[in-house]
Amino acid sequence: MSNIKTSRRYFISEAVLLAVLLLAARVIGIFYSRTATDIRYMETALPTVLYYARLCLQSFAFGTAIAAFVTASSSWGKRSGRQALFVAVLLFFLDAASAFFIDVISGAVSGPGVMLAATSAALGYLWTLLVAILCYLAAVFSIRRHKGTTRAILSASVLYLFGRLFLEAVYLIRFLYAVEFAPYPSEIVSIVTEYITILLVYGGVVFGCAYFMRPIFLRVFRQKE
Repeated sequence: MSNIKTSRRYFISEAVLLAVLLLAARVIGIFYSRTATDIRYMETALPTVLYYARLCLQSFAFGTAIAAFVTASSSWGKRSGRQALFVAVLLFFLDAASAFFIDVISGAVSGPGVMLAATSAALGYLWTLLVAILCYLAAVFSIRRHKGTTRAILSASVLYLFGRLFLEAVYLIRFLYAVEFAPYPSEIVSIVTEYITILLVYGGVVFGCAYFMRPIFLRVFRQKE
């Protein structure tokens, strides 16, 4: 970006969009935790609605991040793409930190559990950071090779999906080992449902959001490739 003012506006706007999405997801997550354990709501559809709403908002956030660094990389070069990536991972860090402090302040974790929760939050963020960097590198490679952005968005989205599928595969193996590889039919249904959810939310929603957010980024900031 040659115009410093435009550059600053772009990254501030990216940060605001991500902050709003992540904050909304965090607030809905709090309501989900309360309704899922409240006898007045736990038998209703409300916890399920809140659960999927949180997942979609989190996916919107990552899709927005992909759109931001793909737009910056394709329009203004790798340096701007790296800056857009930095803004995204910084917001993801603040989100992970806020989740940890909410658990501590609310009393959800205490005593020795605080250190365990901190370690879990740190490892979760490091995984997100690694996946975000790999998605960025895949997008940059695709832009350089194909001279377009649709494949770059698709490459980053697919890589993010694979990251989610990998984590789910680890959880699945641990679960199957715990039940001696003999799950009940209801548990098999839950496993299949979870994988379908991952494909739709962490695959389709992320790609769809990134795909439709990119022209919005270009239009709002009046930039041309």
